[in-house]
Amino acid sequence: MKKIVILIVSLFLFTGTVMAQNQPVEGEDYVTRISAPLEMGQKVEVVEFFSYGCPYCAMVEPQLEKWLEQKSDDVIFTRIAIPRRDRWIEYARTFYTLSFYDQQTEQYILPLLYKAIHEEKQKLDDATAMLNWLEGQGIDRAEIEKIYFSDRVTQAIEQGLKTTSEYQVQTIPAIYINGQMSGRQQILLNSQDGYNKVADTLKALVDNAVILNQSAGSK
Repeated sequence: MKKIVILIVSLFLFTGTVMAQNQPVEGEDYVTRISAPLEMGQKVEVVEFFSYGCPYCAMVEPQLEKWLEQKSDDVIFTRIAIPRRDRWIEYARTFYTLSFYDQQTEQYILPLLYKAIHEEKQKLDDATAMLNWLEGQGIDRAEIEKIYFSDRVTQAIEQGLKTTSEYQVQTIPAIYINGQMSGRQQILLNSQDGYNKVADTLKALVDNAVILNQSAGSK
């Protein structure tokens, strides 16, 4: 009996040690930008600032997809496309156009666009080239063009730039976790390791933020 108790205690301590080792380290894996509670609903929000033209955004995408596959309904995921250079304005316009057109189409097109731009080196940074390419993917040209040049897409880009300024985004990709009680945390991205810790770091921070939200909601 004594041996069983010792074994259980040892297992508990080992599990706790492993869990602690797997927790993200502030200053190494993430930083807290706003420590005070945020005014929001009960759901945790993950925000990615990106551009189709950003090669590092393309590199981090597989890690984001890995996390998205296990994302719970307690979490909202938002992408904000921003033009970091003048020639990236068409990429931002394309993202918001596809989002208004159909969310599933936008998700389907995302990896194809990354591949076309960064692997196939296609020049898609002007409206004509981009619309031709989208039409080649089977998207209705007349409908997509109507949205592409609409005021609501222009307004979405302007709102994206405003949000980028509010978050004080310096480089992309940039990933933030907004928790009602945990504040705003930014993942520290490292391209040198291929971003291979992003999914695990994101999961751990989001899980913690969800637990804090649920605890606050139960009081």
